[in-house]
Amino acid sequence: MNLHFLSSTAPVARADHHRIRRVQAARCFAWLAQGFAVARLRPVAWLFALLACADLVTLFELAPRLSVLAPLVAPLATAMFVLMQERADHARPRTFGETWGAVDEHRDALLAVGVAAAAMASAGYFAATMLAHMHGLRAWAWLAALPFYGVALASFWFAPALIVLRNRTPLDAMMTSARAVARNWPVALIYAAVMGAYAFAVSAMPITLSGVVVTPVLAALILLGAYASYRDLLGE
Repeated sequence: MNLHFLSSTAPVARADHHRIRRVQAARCFAWLAQGFAVARLRPVAWLFALLACADLVTLFELAPRLSVLAPLVAPLATAMFVLMQERADHARPRTFGETWGAVDEHRDALLAVGVAAAAMASAGYFAATMLAHMHGLRAWAWLAALPFYGVALASFWFAPALIVLRNRTPLDAMMTSARAVARNWPVALIYAAVMGAYAFAVSAMPITLSGVVVTPVLAALILLGAYASYRDLLGE
C-alpha cells in the first residue's frame, strides 16, 4: 500500500492564501453530485459508511451527554470519507481497513483539530450564557455565540482533508481552512443558511424524527461533498 503522501516524513505544504481558489456559490450543488457519483461506484460500502456516521450523529442528538465525544469522532469520520472519495476519484479504491489505517497515522493531529474546534465553540456557548444572565440582554445572548461557532466551523471544515492528504499540521490546516471559507463566503452563507434552517426545524419537531431522519440526512449530505469541495478550493 502506497502511503507516501501520508507519511510523517513527507514534506509539509505551507499555507498559501494565493492557492485558495474562489468558486461560485452554485458549486455546492456540483459537489453533492460528484459525491453521489463516487458513492455509486461502491454503493454497499458507501451506504454502510453513511449509515454508521448517521447513527453516530443520531446517538449524540438522542443522548446529549455523549455529545462530548463528537469532537473526537467528527475529524476521524471526515478524514475517512475524504480518503475514500479521493481514492475512488482516482480509481484507487481501498478497503475499510486500509482507510482506517491511513487515518490512524494522523490520529493525533485530527483529534487536536476536533478539540480545538470544540474549544472555540465552547467559548461561544459560555459567552452567550454569561450574557443571558445580564439584565436586558437575555433575548439576544445567543448572538454572542455565533462568531465563535462560525470560526470553529470554518477552521474545522477543510482541516481533516489537509491533514490526511497534504500532511499539514493542525494549526496550519485550521488556518488554511478558515481562509478558504472566508474567501468563499457566498458558499459559506449557503451552508450557514441550511444549518440555521436545520436548527430551527429541529427545535420545532419531535426529537425522534430529527434524530432518525433530518440530522442523518444533513450529515450525509455534508460528508458526500467533503472531498469535491476540498479539491475545488484547495486541491493541487
